[in-house]
Amino acid sequence: MLGFQEAILSEALAGDGLTVLGRGLGLHSILAQLIRIYSAAGTAPAVAAADGGPRQALVFVLNVGKEQQQQLEEDLSTASGPGGYTLRFVNQEVGATERAKVYLQGGCVIATAPILIVDLLNGRVDAKHISGLIVNDAHRVTDTSREAFIVRLFRTNNQTGFVKAFSDQPELLSGEFGKVEKILKSLFLRKLFLWPRFHLTVADSIAAHNPEVIELLQEL
Repeated sequence: MLGFQEAILSEALAGDGLTVLGRGLGLHSILAQLIRIYSAAGTAPAVAAADGGPRQALVFVLNVGKEQQQQLEEDLSTASGPGGYTLRFVNQEVGATERAKVYLQGGCVIATAPILIVDLLNGRVDAKHISGLIVNDAHRVTDTSREAFIVRLFRTNNQTGFVKAFSDQPELLSGEFGKVEKILKSLFLRKLFLWPRFHLTVADSIAAHNPEVIELLQEL
């Protein structure tokens, strides 16, 4: 990771908020690192189990498309060495019994909004047992979106878990009046972290890693 990516990651780990990056600044790398961190035992806030003992942290990642899943798998397999790292998914192809087992195992799980809503409403996963939510593509969140409903269900029953939202399409946040404020309200967030390309830390990191350009001229 570049210096500014490490700074963004540290800022996100320090507290809840909406992080907005400029396009092409490697949001997928930051998400991959968050998944690795929260998948490791003891690195995310644990919750109490039914017997009073600690339960492995359970973190859900929302709004991850197929192309983003493939990119995350590549990043995680590269960063995790020869053994690699296997992403865990919860979607319509995973049965109810299997989903319950995944939730009990804890760690970081990429979930589709419809399935997670169903499991939250029928009690298959208890919001009190969720350590936090990571919301990708936060620019797509509205007060009536499924992701906003999930966060509302989560916050209604869990006041201590974290919510961290990300977007690398800032131009989509300025399409209507007060859109950023509406997204923050929908996600129960108060802080906004901005990382444009002209940010001093970003500019210095990019300047120190200029791409090598090779020009080939072929005679006619």
